Amino acid sequence: MMSDTQQQKGTDSVFGADTSAANRGPRVGSTRMRVRARLINLIGEELISDEPVAVVELVKNSYDVDAKKVEVRFEGSDPTHPSRLVVQDDGIGMDISTVLDAWLEPGTIAKRRESHSPAGRLYQGAKGIGRFAAARLGDSLLLETRRRGQDDVVYVLLNWGSFDETRYLDEIDIDYEVQRGLSAPFGTKLTIEGRRMHEWNEENFERLHQRLSRLISPFSDISDFEVDLQIPAAPHLSGPVEPPQLVLKPRYLLTGRLNADGVFAGEIAIDGKTTAISHSLGRGEERPVCGPFQVEVRGWDRDREGLAPIASRENMAISQIRKTLERSNRALAPLVCASATQCRAFQAKSYSEDESDSLASEGVVSQRFPAGYVFRVCATLARCVPGG
Repeated sequence: MMSDTQQQKGTDSVFGADTSAANRGPRVGSTRMRVRARLINLIGEELISDEPVAVVELVKNSYDVDAKKVEVRFEGSDPTHPSRLVVQDDGIGMDISTVLDAWLEPGTIAKRRESHSPAGRLYQGAKGIGRFAAARLGDSLLLETRRRGQDDVVYVLLNWGSFDETRYLDEIDIDYEVQRGLSAPFGTKLTIEGRRMHEWNEENFERLHQRLSRLISPFSDISDFEVDLQIPAAPHLSGPVEPPQLVLKPRYLLTGRLNADGVFAGEIAIDGKTTAISHSLGRGEERPVCGPFQVEVRGWDRDREGLAPIASRENMAISQIRKTLERSNRALAPLVCASATQCRAFQAKSYSEDESDSLASEGVVSQRFPAGYVFRVCATLARCVPGG
């Protein structure tokens, strides 16, 4: 077995050279790749585009641990220049083994072993790097966490300044402490402090609110995830985060139920005018294998003529409307499907002028709706609940 240092051998190398003592050729051996500690800061700087995105990544981590409520608080003596950011959730929390074996392991595969959380939510942070977004936000991070059903509270202090180019990652000492804390709430609290906190301004606060709003489902029956944002410098952005108003007001709204016999009954509303519809998806004795389920689909026109009234009503540019709808669609798809244990995503695709008029789904159902009821849209939000 070859050692960590290069070791001379008496056999031919892979390049065909005789490396015996009689013919001193090239030395062969094995070594290990070592990671500089500054990689942690690079993750925050290079893979996280800006500060609002970094905060959203931390909130996604809270979602992944089945938190029902996440508080995002900016604190400090000067409201216009916060010195501290707190992200606190009521999720399942962590014990010391989880902290040491998963939370402190960059690129951990802990989430890759399972696709869903214990409560059935589809994981958002699957790369194992979201928590290191905190390195972009401040100079230090204090973790406080208590796992549900356990008495111990785990404290971990990370000083990002220690993660520089002079040392390797395995040379950095990280302090932690475990205390009995029966009065501490279950869940996880992250406190971020340092000079970088002063870089927050009105524009960053606005972007953070917009991005967090895309994590909140517009569907009224999904209410198991709440984000409470507190910004002393921006009271108008503080409070429970609501989904974008745009996604609450679709031009087209299709709701209904497909029964076990393959009969779809529901209604479609266009500009507030509602029409009842009923249609059998089977032919003859055929029965679809996907029922029963309830579905709600919201749609918007893709062309400028269709978006102009919305632009006027919401005081938004058409390009901004399209971007909001598309981003909301991407952000909400996994959240919609994972907000209840008996729920799956029903993701309708976007259509161009020459595409088929069938509604496609993510493995749930793919059927043609009756002519006249399928519309071409630039974005759709849809929800399907098995069983109905």
